[in-house]
Amino acid sequence: MKYSNLFIFLLLFSSCQTTADPSAPDAEFETIHVNLDNAGPLHMSDYFSEIKYIHLETPDDKPIGRIRKFLIQDDYLGFYDAARNSVWVYTHEGDFVNEVEIPRGRGPGELESIEDIILTNEGEVHALGAFKIVAYDIEGTFVHETDFNFWIYNFTYDSASETYIGYPANALNRGLNNEHTAKTLLYLNKGGSITNSYFPIPNGREEIGYMATNNFPGFRSHQLFFSHLVDTVYTVGPDGMAPRYRLDYGRHSITEEVFDRRKNYSPEPEGRIQFVEKELKESGYVDYLIFFNETEHFIHFRIFAGEDPYVIVYNKKTKETRVGLRSFINDLDYGFIPFIYDNSDEALFTVIEANDLLHHLNEIYENEPEKYSSPQMRQLVQLGQQLNDNSNPILQILTFKTAEDE
Repeated sequence: MKYSNLFIFLLLFSSCQTTADPSAPDAEFETIHVNLDNAGPLHMSDYFSEIKYIHLETPDDKPIGRIRKFLIQDDYLGFYDAARNSVWVYTHEGDFVNEVEIPRGRGPGELESIEDIILTNEGEVHALGAFKIVAYDIEGTFVHETDFNFWIYNFTYDSASETYIGYPANALNRGLNNEHTAKTLLYLNKGGSITNSYFPIPNGREEIGYMATNNFPGFRSHQLFFSHLVDTVYTVGPDGMAPRYRLDYGRHSITEEVFDRRKNYSPEPEGRIQFVEKELKESGYVDYLIFFNETEHFIHFRIFAGEDPYVIVYNKKTKETRVGLRSFINDLDYGFIPFIYDNSDEALFTVIEANDLLHHLNEIYENEPEKYSSPQMRQLVQLGQQLNDNSNPILQILTFKTAEDE
């Protein structure tokens, strides 16, 4: 019943080539100033109006395995289960819809492994493997597949133009040997041909990638995108990309001078590891943006500076930024606090393993009985009484306050 942490640190290595440092496209965008030196406690009651829990029940008590990604659309919630190579689909009310399985293999409609997976607005599951994307409808029927001959590790889909937008995670794709080589985003049609590409990989970032769960978060009709070691969040669409937010970490922001020193290290994998450790982590620079969640009134994101994780909340109305070390403090219902993974326009979503929740409840029962018996914990206690260590995970939905709530 284990699901892995939804973020995984990974350095991606292949051949190395220097590219020009690009200038950002002309567009208005907002700067979010983040002062890590002012990190303090972040209380959930300051931001969220309620916490809702949904036990993810399955037919015949099928076990849900390692949930690695959320797939949120207007009609459905999807959960990518890496252990079962499938997507569990539910309504937003928590009613089970179907388990869409991606067959393992090399044949039509099959993938040997899944790099990324999405749920489209049309209710189709599209899964990315090595040099192939396969698509299934919500009933689990095979729809089509797209073959190509270059690397992408995360992707999204523009339904109107029927275009895939792929992110190579700073892999250079030198095998293309054309104008699309060493680009940050590759646009491809359903036939697998590249139709456009954008944003040359900036100097010093080549072949260094941190595997985030979702480099293409969404908000309203906007498709957002963030890249490794670039402190800008973009909007992307069929006509290209434009900056939306600049993340300014002050003295913890990596300067171009630092990236210029990349040439002092070997282009081999060990040289890239040394560059990250010596130039980035030991200096305490922010080098890893894990999640970026934009909602109606707030922006929530998680970063690493050196070895320290931070959670940041930005109020879009007041322009106030607050920073917490590690995680929120749950003063709403004193419940378990996992990492928060994805968002709708009004809420953040995460999952909690049943055994983690039960262990947390037992600790409070033994050490803080007044909290355990408080009205705030009644919902959690009642939920815990229905679970055992092998129960399926619990969906946690944290609804942000509105302007009227503040």
